[in-house]
Amino acid sequence: MSPPAFSSEMSADDKISHLENMSLEEIDNILRYGTPMDSAEFMELGREFQSSAAALSKLSSDLSAYSISLSLKIDDCLGTVPVYSNTTVNMTFTEAYATFSSMSQNFSEMGSNLETMIASMDPSSISAAKEQMKKMISEDFDPAVPEASASLMIINLNGTQKAGEGDKEFSDRMVRIHLKIKGIADSFDGGGEYLVMSLRLMDEDMKETMDETSKVLLPVVFILVILILLVIFRSFLDTLLGLIGLFMAIIWTYGFGVMANMTFNQISTTVAVLIVGLGIDYAIHTIMRYREEIRAGKDVKKATISMEAHLGMALILTTVTTIVSFLSNISSPIPPLRDFGIMNAFGIFSAFIINLTFIPSAKVIIDGRREKKGLEVIKERGKRTESGLLVLNRILAVGAIGAEHHPYKVLGIVIVISLASLYGATNLDTNFSESDFLPENSISAETMTYIMEHFQSSAMEDSYILIKGDLTSPELLRAIENTRAEMADDRYVSLSESQDITTVIRDIYGKNASFRALGASADSDGDGLPDSNIASIYDWLFEHDERTKYVLYRENGTYESALMRIKGTSESNSEHAVLLSELREDAKPLRDAGYETVVTGGSILIYTITTSLQNSQWNSLMITLAISLIILTAVFYYLRRVLAIGLITTLPVAIALLWSMGMMYLVGLGFNMMTVTITALTIGLGITYSIHLTHRFLEELDGSSPEEAVRTAVRHTGSAIFSAAATTMGGFGVLMLSSMPPLRQFGEISTISILFSFLLSVFILPTFLVIWAKRRK
Repeated sequence: MSPPAFSSEMSADDKISHLENMSLEEIDNILRYGTPMDSAEFMELGREFQSSAAALSKLSSDLSAYSISLSLKIDDCLGTVPVYSNTTVNMTFTEAYATFSSMSQNFSEMGSNLETMIASMDPSSISAAKEQMKKMISEDFDPAVPEASASLMIINLNGTQKAGEGDKEFSDRMVRIHLKIKGIADSFDGGGEYLVMSLRLMDEDMKETMDETSKVLLPVVFILVILILLVIFRSFLDTLLGLIGLFMAIIWTYGFGVMANMTFNQISTTVAVLIVGLGIDYAIHTIMRYREEIRAGKDVKKATISMEAHLGMALILTTVTTIVSFLSNISSPIPPLRDFGIMNAFGIFSAFIINLTFIPSAKVIIDGRREKKGLEVIKERGKRTESGLLVLNRILAVGAIGAEHHPYKVLGIVIVISLASLYGATNLDTNFSESDFLPENSISAETMTYIMEHFQSSAMEDSYILIKGDLTSPELLRAIENTRAEMADDRYVSLSESQDITTVIRDIYGKNASFRALGASADSDGDGLPDSNIASIYDWLFEHDERTKYVLYRENGTYESALMRIKGTSESNSEHAVLLSELREDAKPLRDAGYETVVTGGSILIYTITTSLQNSQWNSLMITLAISLIILTAVFYYLRRVLAIGLITTLPVAIALLWSMGMMYLVGLGFNMMTVTITALTIGLGITYSIHLTHRFLEELDGSSPEEAVRTAVRHTGSAIFSAAATTMGGFGVLMLSSMPPLRQFGEISTISILFSFLLSVFILPTFLVIWAKRRK
């Protein structure tokens, strides 16, 4: 195929004459564009057609004032033909063939009368083509040149699974096809830059982040935990026992996940990291309290029994509240989040069991042998009663006592910060996007970002009305027509670009004589739509027009469902909500005709997920807060016959949650699929520090003044609480190294939440406890 032989010396009249006398062979060459061909021939055809389009564009700009109108039409219709013809979102090769057929007829009419040619062009088709081309060309397109920095080529692949092909084989085959397309683009030497993106390639990029956990995040968190334990324990053996307990908890958890048939993904792979950060808390508290009992003069067995007797209830309470916070994710609409919550809950339970059985048993065996040999079980035995770092204990005690001595100043500062945080918390947004889980340095992420920034985003979003019922009834076609009429005033629907079986029928009816004859025999009222023999009409379309497969689903010769493909223009979540509401109202004619309808699509799915996330967030928070408060109140009432202590213990972590959300607003973060879990987790994790301090305070309150009791409680639990908070912050903080933005943000916010919970538990809770104890007396 060769382009029109234009030369720079030809006048505009000469060029018009050439078009008038264009041979049938040249026209046939254009029509051949829609026929199947190998990739090399296709690429050559594209280059030649691009050259022809450029020549026609230059021709249009040279025409005299008499043909200005024609010039504009050609610029709109042909100036970006390579982009238009390569677009297969709504334009298949069959449609391209029909388009060029119409163009050839227009060219043949050009010689007789230019104005007739212009009048013969379908304004609605031109308008639809213009809108489609705009969305496939970057927003910096200048029609006067014409030039644009980028364009899209969207390729639809046959996603049908072959007979006898398993799911994995099908998935692997599709991945190979996508990678082959990417390889073709990467190797193409046509000037410019070529980027390829697809959901399959995005999945491959996401899989790389699963290896990131085992290769980067988990080793880093283990190193952090080892360093912290060595500093706090100053014992290689106790550090080793803590690590063995963690390995066992991780193995139990993932074994449970496999037996429960859970799907492992980017989120579930982080469970191991969190178990390390959270599970080590049990080892810290048990070993520190065990050492305290040994220093008090008890032998190994009695020290172990005393440790479990005094610490057991606190550990049970912290375990229950933490498990509740993770299990609150069961209310989430996102299955991976539900699995994430269940696996973490099981992991915490495993760590609790292991640290109350395995580690004490190991200590009894190891230290018991040392005791029998007359060796020192622990250094400085009998010289001091506190465990952990003395300097740290004293610093924390001084801070707590200082806060307790100035209660009203402390409360005033807390109230001011909380009010400011409340403003930020009430203005946080919730958003969701699949691209969030792409590694930031991946080609898919870069390509997605580029497309969203340089192209009309609505070009990527289709909404759908799925229709089920008797599809061969003429009632369906009339109901679809009425539904389309209802869409005419929708704010975020481009009706000219929307497609359904009626648009396919009407389009082919005007272009194909064979179909026109078939349709006329089935159209008794002459409205262009059949009212009888509809199954045969569908069968003909399935054989001759590829678009039919995009709007009708046929299985074993039976038409099961129909699809209205609606081009939406909504961009924000509030606009998505309007789109969903209006489409549901538009579908009323279909429902009135007895058809089952479902409105869905990318924009609608995003709106539905974000709305569900918001609802599940508050549900999870309320569930965790209510259950934690009820359990603490009931247990402390049973132990001490006091009701208020449960509320007092919960109050610091509730304030910490408020501060955390205020910090999110301050640094410009919102809720996403991961950070939405922070609300419940802050309650479940942060309350553990308050529980340990409150439990020890009540223990020391017998026979002591409130001031002395709180000092003793902080001195004896300060190092353990600090170490537990440090390891937990380390576990969550390591997620900040993740290449996935949601996980990184989850790590940032959870680390801040734990820090606030620790500070409020150690420095503010003592003030609440002393005020309560004084008033009670």
